[in-house]
Amino acid sequence: HRSQVTELIVNTGSPAHRRLCLLGVGNGNDVDLDVLASHFDEICLVDLDDTALRQCVAGLSAMAASRMTLRGGVDLSCILSQLDLLHAEPSVPEKTLDVLTSLARNLPPQIDLGRWDVVVSTCLLSQLIDSVFLTIGQDHPRSAELVLAVRDGHLAQLAALTGDCGKSLLITDFVSSDTLPELLHVSGDPLQSLVHQAIVNRNFFTGLNPAVLFHRLQQGNVLVKSYPVWRWNLGHRCYAVCAIEFGS
Repeated sequence: HRSQVTELIVNTGSPAHRRLCLLGVGNGNDVDLDVLASHFDEICLVDLDDTALRQCVAGLSAMAASRMTLRGGVDLSCILSQLDLLHAEPSVPEKTLDVLTSLARNLPPQIDLGRWDVVVSTCLLSQLIDSVFLTIGQDHPRSAELVLAVRDGHLAQLAALTGDCGKSLLITDFVSSDTLPELLHVSGDPLQSLVHQAIVNRNFFTGLNPAVLFHRLQQGNVLVKSYPVWRWNLGHRCYAVCAIEFGS
């Protein structure tokens, strides 16, 4: 998974793309920052967890470390603090859900990270969606509405952070071996067939149907390209991961 993600980011760039922004990079398990530093002059690492970011760069070479800028403590969904407060509430007021849905879909301008040649969301979107379900539950009648608002806001955020002639790369897990146990043993062409059938059967995380993501990005009148799905083995669970590139 780490090699696949790193290679995709390198290939998304070009000699003209020298500045890279990684969203949700955490402790850096998804990417090889030393490799990326050999292809990009400046790399901005963005995550909510400031401690994880510092650990992420602690073992880098001097050259790689000099190219990193850390932006910790950034809530890319803009609603995590509000969701945390709701954990103590016996029920979620409708007015609060209205506010959260609007905020998630129309992210405020105070998230000022500049604009970059290449912007990558590294398996962050599924985590943002999980935070909604953990707070209000999957059975809440408006949970899907809030999840889709979070998703659409994140897609718009990627586009807003990408400079003219730049490219964005959305990388996300979308189904696991919990509901698709065959993922544990399949690879190559059978993997593509397996996940295609899973999507047909609506076996995917809410809001993360790769076909719908591709279609929504196409509505932005930009070039959109998808890559073959790969597996991400994480402990006793395996995830199917997709990548969609879009931009000028």
